[in-house]
Amino acid sequence: MKKLNGSNSLLAGVSTGLGHALAYDLSWSGSTVLITARNGEKLKKIAESAKTKYFPCDLNRESDLLLEHFSREIGEIDNLVVLIGGYVQDSILDMKGLDEMLESHVRTTLRFVEKCVKKMHPGSNIVLVSSTQTMKTSSSSGLSYSIAKTALNKATEVMASSLIPSEIRVNAVAPSSMMDEFVPDRDYSRLRKIGDLQTPPEDVASVIKWLLSPESEWVNGAVIPVDGGYRLR
Repeated sequence: MKKLNGSNSLLAGVSTGLGHALAYDLSWSGSTVLITARNGEKLKKIAESAKTKYFPCDLNRESDLLLEHFSREIGEIDNLVVLIGGYVQDSILDMKGLDEMLESHVRTTLRFVEKCVKKMHPGSNIVLVSSTQTMKTSSSSGLSYSIAKTALNKATEVMASSLIPSEIRVNAVAPSSMMDEFVPDRDYSRLRKIGDLQTPPEDVASVIKWLLSPESEWVNGAVIPVDGGYRLR
């Protein structure tokens, strides 16, 4: 795979799993990476491990400060990855998670992308994180989560179409359940086999890195399942 030397990457909603794995992978590949999330202490540890920059931020209240900091300290945004997580179990009998899931996975994500796009240039890339729950019969206890992620899938397509004149690509990955922690340089292939529910974050990070690279430049508006085939079982 072609390296990402000279690129600038902004990762929002970084966690100790996928966010850490992706930050580590992109940094090793030559990209200048800034990671952000609300928990500054956890963010600092990830940044030290992955050799990246970091900026604690609540995207709903401080996104303008974040983008000003990125522009001042790093420059233009070449790659944007929004990794906002969160899961609430609910059903049609009690849709207690509907507002929270729509806010996290749809409203917050799209508002932030809207601001970032104005600072991006032709050839830039955006990757969002969906779920294979949108591609199979979902759990009866995951109604609001499935609704929010399905909306994100359609938003990926519509944004990709809207940004064709700007030459900015938009794609998404759709993992199943992911392991919580990333451990640098481990042999993660030994932690799973085809069809397993649990996915090491490294598997998802590698697909995101490919989507940000020139090798995937003819992929646009796609939602790519990264689950080892679990959705097919």
